[in-house]
Amino acid sequence: MRHLRNYSVVKMLGLAAVAALGVVGPAEAVVINYAPVGIIAGQTFRVAIANFGEAPCEVAVMINGDGTSLLAERGIISVGGKVAVRDVAPADFRGRLEIFAQVLVSPDPGCQGMLQASVQVFDTASGQTLLATHGFVIEGGIPAPR
Repeated sequence: MRHLRNYSVVKMLGLAAVAALGVVGPAEAVVINYAPVGIIAGQTFRVAIANFGEAPCEVAVMINGDGTSLLAERGIISVGGKVAVRDVAPADFRGRLEIFAQVLVSPDPGCQGMLQASVQVFDTASGQTLLATHGFVIEGGIPAPR
């Protein structure tokens, strides 16, 4: 029960932040929180959002590491038929950095069921993928893994 209460608080804070920034309306926002993963120097953390529809869709991507915002981009337009990515490759840390992403989106009727988001970790030098998550199909509610 405590987990659900904490989840609701996080969801409400995310919705309030997005509404305050004017990216999406609070009644429409979909928030996807990804579990943290560890990266080390020489690795890149990527959030990818594929748009399988035709309509452009607006999303916001936030990436945090050990309590510090590493990327906060709002108003990213995911163009129909393309993939929008946002990368973070922190070079000024030692050891292991726990990092996670949050994706906020307001699917209009042309976007519902057309967006899919995933998280990847890859070797920065070679581009070799080290980790890829299940994507989520964003359908206007909190999506379940497919």
